[in-house]
Amino acid sequence: MPYLAGRGRLGLTWISEPWGVRSVPVRKKVGKKSQTVGYNYFASFAGLLCVGPVQTLHAIVIEDELVWEGPLNAGSYDYAEITVEGRGAMTIYWGTATQGLDPDLALSGVAHPAYRGQCYVVFDDWLLGENRNQVPSLNFDLTRIPVVSWLTVGAGLNGEANPIAALGELLTDTRFGAGLPSSALDTGGWNDVATQLFNDGFSLSVFLDQVTRLDGLLNDFLEYLDAALYHTPSGKLSLRLLRDNVTPVALDTGSLLEPPDLTAHGWAEVVNEVVVRFKNRDRKWQTDAMTWRNPAAYAVTGRPLTQSIECDWVTDPAVAWKVAMAYGKSHSLPWLEGRLRARRSVTAGLRPGDLVALTYPTAGIDDVLFRVLGVEVPGPEAPHVMLTVREDSAHLMVNDYSVPADSPLTPILYAPEPCHDVLVFELPLVWTGKTAARLLVVPARGETLSNAWTLWWERSTNSFSSVGENAVFGRRGTLNAGLASTGLFYVEDGLDVTFTSPDDDLDWMPFDEGVSARRFLIFLGDEILLGWSPTLVSAGRYRVHLVRGQFGTVRRTHAVGAECWCVQLGDLPLFEWNTPKGAIQVGLKVQPRMLHQEVSLQDVAKITHPIYLRAYRPLGPANLTANGGRRGPDLLDRPGCGPGLGPDQRGPG
Repeated sequence: MPYLAGRGRLGLTWISEPWGVRSVPVRKKVGKKSQTVGYNYFASFAGLLCVGPVQTLHAIVIEDELVWEGPLNAGSYDYAEITVEGRGAMTIYWGTATQGLDPDLALSGVAHPAYRGQCYVVFDDWLLGENRNQVPSLNFDLTRIPVVSWLTVGAGLNGEANPIAALGELLTDTRFGAGLPSSALDTGGWNDVATQLFNDGFSLSVFLDQVTRLDGLLNDFLEYLDAALYHTPSGKLSLRLLRDNVTPVALDTGSLLEPPDLTAHGWAEVVNEVVVRFKNRDRKWQTDAMTWRNPAAYAVTGRPLTQSIECDWVTDPAVAWKVAMAYGKSHSLPWLEGRLRARRSVTAGLRPGDLVALTYPTAGIDDVLFRVLGVEVPGPEAPHVMLTVREDSAHLMVNDYSVPADSPLTPILYAPEPCHDVLVFELPLVWTGKTAARLLVVPARGETLSNAWTLWWERSTNSFSSVGENAVFGRRGTLNAGLASTGLFYVEDGLDVTFTSPDDDLDWMPFDEGVSARRFLIFLGDEILLGWSPTLVSAGRYRVHLVRGQFGTVRRTHAVGAECWCVQLGDLPLFEWNTPKGAIQVGLKVQPRMLHQEVSLQDVAKITHPIYLRAYRPLGPANLTANGGRRGPDLLDRPGCGPGLGPDQRGPG
């Protein structure tokens, strides 16, 4: 009879042959006639799941298809009736001591008991399938927590079972366990271990599907728990976890009757990688792996030294990680192990799991911690005790910091935000090549995820019309250092800007891309510049090489704190829009979007931008001098050219 303590997915052990088998023709229209194309087969049958009582049924799976999902709790009832859509009805008996014989099973033609203490299922007139007369594979996701009368701490843990609850039940249950009386156990010691495991969050889902020897079962539990069994002075069986939570007993030359018999294990025998294979309940009970690595040990050995551990009773990834980490910590450093013949007067109280601190100068051992794995007393009158010990290294990597529990995760709903700011720049004649008012529009994102935007024009008061879309965004910032109107046109590190928009990064762009291909544009006031080779100074702050006075704009003086826009182009062009003829100002809205989501146009602020007709006013000639004189060159004095303009008579611009 299968045994479960914790949570698992179990198949059925059949306790009956199918009865009440029947078939129903499946008719389909073929051409103008209805013909029989097959048969649906139905039958009743029963199967055993595991020992009881079972507390919860979570799901039913038929051939890897989830056909029913709970949870359904047993409560104080002996059974529950379930209907699976498209399949039929079934009754699950939880395995209580009071459950009776199912009435359908009683009519199966074979005598059955009530199967008290066993969880079983009876299927009534169940659909087997079309043209299928065999019962399909059925699996049940169950939780069964043992009930142990002397356990003072919770038997359930992490949706599974406290290992001591499972082991205590297997030792004492008279129906399917070893049947030991509770008086044979040191229940106080067992409860101490159960409490420590509960506080550590160490749970198991123990599953046995065949007859198991008690000694083999105990060894399995000791390996999972890293524990040792021992007898108390009163002869009761007790359990001890091999943990570094006890004060070591000091042993020195005077405590030993002979030199320690120890074997040294070097780096070639350590483990720097531990792989724990387990049944992951979060991945439909598939075999999964949790890996723990020690980079320092790997650096010493120069090659992976892997230890694989099979943990079929582990279903929680967090517990699998605890197993891997505990094993890795205690096996990733060279160690000593062997036997110590010590005076009985010093070691009389030692038991498995205790620590001893050994100092033996002749062997070069100074206060080395050893874990006691076994205590052998040759006889009642023997003056010595033989200790089996292994060097304890886990204490070297103990993390004494108590990690607080994670706060509950809240889902993040990503949605576009209104623009941080929008650059609306009236382009000069040299850019457009036409004497028509043309605006350049570049928004700065309100977050870093928007991927496009739509420009709306206010055709009439509070009535907007879409005029185009684009996906080019810019970065808005302020100057940390001023720029004078004089100096060279090529200025290395001439721009020192800190971006205030959420987009506060620039891609590296060399001279050929930024200047020659004109892909790195900078807008300062009414001056257009080109940039290259941006250098990150601090978060959001860059220094950029400059070429000034581009596209027919002149160098201006820009003070500290002046608004600065940087636009780096990829494969997409900038967005330009011809304003309505004769307009003296326009109302605009820029509506960002993220994939299919858009900011509501009502939440977008309107931008009112005046039209300066910059393209109608070509820039005047720059003030020219000849040989340092205040008059222009002789060319300007020629007939038809007008007099030269002195520095106090320069034209507009």
